[in-house]
Amino acid sequence: MLRNFISINTLQYKEVKRIGAKICNFAQQANRKTQTNLTPSRSGSVWSRRRNLKDQLISPSNWRRYTSEVFDESETEDLNTEKVDWYLGSTRAVFVIQPYEAEDVSKDVYISTPHITNPQLELDESVALVETLPDWKVHGSVILRIRNKNSNEIFSKKNFQNLMEKLKEKQTVNSLFVSVEKLTNIQKATLQQASGLEHIFDRYSLVLQIFKLRAKTKEAKLQVALAQLPMDKATMKVPNETSKHQSQHQQGKGSGETYSELVRREFNLKEQRLMKRLKHVKRIRNEHREARKRNAVPVAAVIGYTNAGKTSLIKALSVLSERIQPKDYLFATLDVTAHAAILPNNLRYVLVDTVGFLSKLPHSLIDAFKATMEDMLQADLLIHVRDISHPHSKNQLRNVLKVLSQLKLPPSLLENIIEVRNKVDLVKPVRNISKDECDVSATEGTGLSSLAIQIQNGIMKATDRKVCTLRVPAVGGHLEWLREHYAVHEVRGSGNFNLELEVIVADWQLAKFTSAFED
Repeated sequence: MLRNFISINTLQYKEVKRIGAKICNFAQQANRKTQTNLTPSRSGSVWSRRRNLKDQLISPSNWRRYTSEVFDESETEDLNTEKVDWYLGSTRAVFVIQPYEAEDVSKDVYISTPHITNPQLELDESVALVETLPDWKVHGSVILRIRNKNSNEIFSKKNFQNLMEKLKEKQTVNSLFVSVEKLTNIQKATLQQASGLEHIFDRYSLVLQIFKLRAKTKEAKLQVALAQLPMDKATMKVPNETSKHQSQHQQGKGSGETYSELVRREFNLKEQRLMKRLKHVKRIRNEHREARKRNAVPVAAVIGYTNAGKTSLIKALSVLSERIQPKDYLFATLDVTAHAAILPNNLRYVLVDTVGFLSKLPHSLIDAFKATMEDMLQADLLIHVRDISHPHSKNQLRNVLKVLSQLKLPPSLLENIIEVRNKVDLVKPVRNISKDECDVSATEGTGLSSLAIQIQNGIMKATDRKVCTLRVPAVGGHLEWLREHYAVHEVRGSGNFNLELEVIVADWQLAKFTSAFED
């Protein structure tokens, strides 16, 4: 089809094909498997192999449909790192620039951002972000004041000269990271020309590379590919269409579409395809969510700063913990996954693992990953995990609370948050200042029993459940039915071939039971 455009010469045609291939790189990987493979056969799942061990606690045959254990987190192939941008495969010696905006250039002061309190803390996070990538090392850093990050000349002349002198001293440096949300093409070109370094990164491009390496499931890969589009559009070099090309085009039998218009159309087509594929994956996730709603399965969403220990906590609380493998690096989790868990009163619920927060995460990346927040918005309870051993733990807390305030969460959900201060084994004991806080060590098991009770109380309150005492016949299937559908906390014999049960139910669930056994 592209060959019909007379205005495009052979080299331009190849360039269009190359751009199209780059854009769809991750989308193609994500769609290699057929739709039937998205939900695998249950016969060989971990649930089937361990069902006998958990039969009394996980009796519903369709319980698996409420969690991600058989959805997609392990069914898609691992990301082929050779497909990622080529510079990720080589060692990078990075010089980090941490800017801060001055309130008044005549004073040596800075404006503290609402995310982290001062530039030094921001620099520490920027360094950790760079070194998250394999074989990337920070070989120098500097904090520089800027007048306006939107200006073509982001640094003052004096600071720019000082920066170039520092870079000359670092002979091993081959990359530059400016910790701002996004650099313009002019800003990048200026830094490239002055420093002689080809690779200039901002937070958007750097975090995107991390996401590429971490993306494992179909949904994550599609979201990364979608987030890649704006950067490809901004960095794409379109050759000038000379009057000669235009003249040839006017004389030919083409459609009148110029080269730049054609490339823009190709980008739009790729975006539409990605959105269509992502919509299909979202539909399947919605089906899981609706199944949980129909069967009144409580949901607790685990949120927090990246690398705070959310996945480790879920591993400690969930039923099938051997399938969960926490990783000690930023953005180890890029997918919202659901995991079955059981409260001390035998009430089954779902723990939802979410993408970690990060200060100054580019808005376009947030937009691409909005789908991952939907499960959090639908939760009955929020479990906020903090790394209490982190030197900037309090500032990370402020950042998470700020993001939560911007997500327009229901007031009932904002009032039902449990703060988990994780990794207490690495710090001195601290006093709890609120009944909604809990000190734990997910890896050592410290405080998990107390946390389970708090989660139980929060879910019981949020879902209007209560402990109800029922007297039922020992025969007739009453006990079996209740165990199949609800949480039976305790069973006692009461004489005359009757049983006395303590059951965790809501009022509408109790009415459903009485209608099923009217006798």
